Amino acid sequence: MTPALAFADVHRSFSTGRGVRGVTATLGAGEVVALVGPSGAGKSTLLRLAAGELAPEAGTVSTGGHDLATLRGAAYRSACDRVGMLTQHDNLTPGLSVLHNVMAGRLGRWPAWLALRNRLRPRAPDVAEVESILDRLELGDRLHADPRELSGGEAQRVALARLSYQRPDLWLADEPTAGLDPRLRARALALLIEHVRDAEAAAVVALHDLELLDADVDRVWGLRDGALVFDGTPETFGADARRELYEARP
Repeated sequence: MTPALAFADVHRSFSTGRGVRGVTATLGAGEVVALVGPSGAGKSTLLRLAAGELAPEAGTVSTGGHDLATLRGAAYRSACDRVGMLTQHDNLTPGLSVLHNVMAGRLGRWPAWLALRNRLRPRAPDVAEVESILDRLELGDRLHADPRELSGGEAQRVALARLSYQRPDLWLADEPTAGLDPRLRARALALLIEHVRDAEAAAVVALHDLELLDADVDRVWGLRDGALVFDGTPETFGADARRELYEARP
């Protein structure tokens, strides 16, 4: 079976010295991986490489069997639409309702006439689907709100709703629970993973809070200084592996 995501000896550096080096890893179809590591380890860089936002300096990054660096035009746009990215910034559009911000998740798949139709008079089935997603994120009463009226945590959950509505084949999330209160962190992550499972998709979720590893993840990738130093199950990511990943070195 074609892997959902594959890194083959991937290198990417920056003037700051941070980046990734020699990363080789494979994400199988239907798998959910938690990406962990100390600040500056390269987690965000690895996600941006997977999303096609960055190109590797060496090695290859493939999604669904396609090397994004070799694609052009419609083939590139189609491949990118199969990847959804949730960043630490919500990137919502002020002036558009929560409904229309969530619906924007499918703009890449809709013809121009349907995008215009849903902007002016959204179809009832589409509205119902958005309402269902928002209800599960405890945002059912914010359907017609402007993003400027939302709290930071609410805006982050709307961004998660938009990704859920997009239903990509590969979900990438960069600390999706940052800024949420403790009661909602585990619930938001559980809902994200539930949506991934329902869509029979794959996901890489960067996490800072290791307590969230109790969620339904299949594997853990541990990054340190840009290198992948752990690739295993949550059960094998024990005290020794965590010390190797997080303890300061002389």
